[in-house]
Amino acid sequence: MNIIETDQPFPLDLTTAKDRTFQKLHLSTIYTDIEKKLFGGPRETDNALWAQTGFLWERALADAFQREYPYIIRPSEVELDGIVGSPDGINLLDDFLEEYKCTWKSTKNASPGQVWKWLTQTKGYCKMLGLLTCRFRIWYINGGYGKGEEFGPIYKEYVVQYTQTEVDENWVMIVQHAKEMEWL
Repeated sequence: MNIIETDQPFPLDLTTAKDRTFQKLHLSTIYTDIEKKLFGGPRETDNALWAQTGFLWERALADAFQREYPYIIRPSEVELDGIVGSPDGINLLDDFLEEYKCTWKSTKNASPGQVWKWLTQTKGYCKMLGLLTCRFRIWYINGGYGKGEEFGPIYKEYVVQYTQTEVDENWVMIVQHAKEMEWL
């Protein structure tokens, strides 16, 4: 047997999509900039596969749900106040936003209530869609870390119900930051 390792990169770029516009101001640009200013932002990496993994999870779920549960749809981009967003899905039966996350964070410290960026993002999408509830479907790649914790992939689901005030105040913050940055 002869095995040859090739020097080929991952053959797809899933960070772009045919149904997404990249010429307009995107919600992710705003909340990522705010996060960086408030918390120092995410750890930088040159490994493009980190982002690709999340997009693989998102696309796999969107495609599977479309086949198995036709009431869970992947919408096209939505726009409000000059800002576009790309929600992962909408559950038309429950009237929920669907958000799919793939993370290396531990199950112990990465529930939706512990990740500012996820809350800010989904409150923004809820505002754009006129919703108040978000179902997170999270794939924890390494599960829980630590003594007695399960190691390996773990799937968890959370339903977060926002108040209208939380959604509205979040949107004011998003729009105000975009204006301060002169993006709007």
